Amino acid sequence: MKQQHGVAVITALLVVALVTAVTGFIAWRQQLWLRTVENQLNLAQARGIARAALNLVRAELQNDRNRDGKYDYPGEAWAVPIQGIPVEQGTAGGAVRDLQGRFNLNNLVDAQGSKSARGFESFQRLLALLQLPPELASALLDWEDKDAETVADGGAEDGYYLGLNPPYRAANQPLAELNNLYRVKGFTPEIVAKLAPFVCVLRKPAAVNVNFATATVLQAVLPGLASSDAALLVQKARNKPYENIDQLRQDLPDSVRDQAVEAVIDVRTDYFEAVTYAHFGNVTLSLTAQLSRAEQNFPQIVWIRRSDLAEKVPNSQAPLP
Repeated sequence: MKQQHGVAVITALLVVALVTAVTGFIAWRQQLWLRTVENQLNLAQARGIARAALNLVRAELQNDRNRDGKYDYPGEAWAVPIQGIPVEQGTAGGAVRDLQGRFNLNNLVDAQGSKSARGFESFQRLLALLQLPPELASALLDWEDKDAETVADGGAEDGYYLGLNPPYRAANQPLAELNNLYRVKGFTPEIVAKLAPFVCVLRKPAAVNVNFATATVLQAVLPGLASSDAALLVQKARNKPYENIDQLRQDLPDSVRDQAVEAVIDVRTDYFEAVTYAHFGNVTLSLTAQLSRAEQNFPQIVWIRRSDLAEKVPNSQAPLP
């Protein structure tokens, strides 16, 4: 009898322990579910705030064009990073960066997809200034132009790319983003990293805005411009921005003046990169978008992606990620 009573007690204790374990597991799963739902709600709120901040950026860029759209320079309101603006249950901020102070890699081809001699030669000069292999220009031209003929001195078409593992074809169209370079012959991560501060990828051929350009980029797009003259132009542009091309031509050496045409150099910017972020609850979200600003239209989003938080409030003059 005592033995049966002991077995019953042990059984009861086991049942209690089992029920306690099951109850604890259910409670844990419920807490996990609640936390997941809370995070999803916070993420949705943060995404909405970041998108709203991006729309405010677009509105400011349009207002800037309507106010004084004849020229753009680093001292304008849109170029000032904004950090930690309080919003309900969180903060928001961001920064806008000019993209036309850099050489557009899609300038190597024209609107018809054929070689642009001026753009190709500008890229060759940029590579030389950065002490990078000259054959990279031919490889990129072959990647972007519409034909299947291999350019001499380092070009590559399908015959080269289909021999890789895994094989793929040449795009034969302009780049969509900077990361596309990793698929082009010769462009290693180290080379792309060295190029990144001086280049951009815009969907159409674009001139360089002298008010944002570095001396290296100016030397690349203005053949014959000495490094000392380029540095002086950059200094003058930072002290007092150029308002039109004629002002710039006056400061150029006679041998270079005729090279400063609107297709090459400009004082206006139509392409920007905007980084906006929002912190809501325990979630922080950052978005990076490329914006295109036409004459009177609301700036368009060329592409948008979720970005690393390190990009959330970049210095307006720092290299793009």
